[in-house]
Amino acid sequence: MEHNIQDVFIAIQEKKAELKDLKSVCKQIQDLKIDIESDQEMLNDIAMLKYTKGEPIEIKDKYDNEYEPVFSVKFKKSN
Repeated sequence: MEHNIQDVFIAIQEKKAELKDLKSVCKQIQDLKIDIESDQEMLNDIAMLKYTKGEPIEIKDKYDNEYEPVFSVKFKKSN
């Protein structure tokens, strides 16, 4: 079975375009992960600040479920 060179070339171009689109989506996903991590860190900082000031920490999701903070302490080896 002989392949037409033009058809193979077009198939390659289409696959390259699809790959480019997928890479773009992957970059958006990575950016979103970074944004979520940043927002989570900010949420933790605000909660800790409110806690140290003795202020109540009240959070609800869009379904009106209440969340309460859970604090933990971790240790790492100091140099």
